[in-house]
Amino acid sequence: MNRNHANRFFAFLLLTVLILLPVGELFSAGQTIFPLLKQQSTPYNLALGGAAVTRGTATAFTTNPALIISANRYAYSSFARVYGDMWSGSLIYVHPFLEKFTGGVVLDHLNYGDFDETDVSWGKSGRIFNAGDYLFTGTLGWQWNEQTQLGGSLKYAYGFVGEDDASAFAVDLGIVHSLDWQDLRLGLVARNLGSQTDRYGSETFDLPTEIVVGGSRKLNHLPLTINVATQFVYSGEGEYELDFLPSEPSMSFSVGGEFEIKPAGAKNPVNLRIGYQSKADQLRVGFENDMIGGFSAGIGFIVSAFTIDYAFAPMGGLGDIHRFGIMYKLY
Repeated sequence: MNRNHANRFFAFLLLTVLILLPVGELFSAGQTIFPLLKQQSTPYNLALGGAAVTRGTATAFTTNPALIISANRYAYSSFARVYGDMWSGSLIYVHPFLEKFTGGVVLDHLNYGDFDETDVSWGKSGRIFNAGDYLFTGTLGWQWNEQTQLGGSLKYAYGFVGEDDASAFAVDLGIVHSLDWQDLRLGLVARNLGSQTDRYGSETFDLPTEIVVGGSRKLNHLPLTINVATQFVYSGEGEYELDFLPSEPSMSFSVGGEFEIKPAGAKNPVNLRIGYQSKADQLRVGFENDMIGGFSAGIGFIVSAFTIDYAFAPMGGLGDIHRFGIMYKLY
């Protein structure tokens, strides 16, 4: 397929999705299950506010599976301290094969900490229970041609609250297309398309399904790459207000910038990142650090065969997220 045909195909695909987006109103808003499905599980994605859907480091494919394309094999791990006693971690392995294909596996865990067991009639029972989520993901990417990358992920989520558990299957589908103009890239990804297979108790919840349209451009005369994305939430993640929980499925946006700075005499550059998510309005509940809720920042640098990343994201009254990551290039 030549470049003109590829450009027309991508434009047609993007236009079709934008026309069909109002169909999202058919999906029911409400409480969702498995928060792990919507967290930014790597420092790179967290620092850019989730806006990196068209380019990025080797771990950006956790936002858009089409970004898994790589010429190198690598292993990656990250750890984050979330709110209170909550913490999360990720393990990633990526392996290219057959020239145009790249595969990867991801294990994510989110631990909610320990809780006092409470009985409706008698109060605390004196027993302690733990809760958490696991997410197993397999991703396959295809370099379709010089300009277009395709990718898909199959996910299995498992959660437990004490002795109760639940599970779900979901898929992500993504595409990235590079234009022959100003180093502009466009991307499209559908996330968490699926449903529960086992449930807590008798009630079934939706998965946090969304469609994300994004773009990025690396500026010509400034070491800055700008990323923007718009999220169309199809189920369960509407705007939450105190007097109406929840409202209709919502739309939000995110923006992120990455500066590449190379100090004099240094072999590798240092990358400074900053991002913002418009959902920050939901984090402003009267605490002192509300004004910076929704912003994020981070740094990445290379030491020998290792790439080290860090990201910080204040979450208003909920506290702050600190996420660390380290990647080792196997070849």
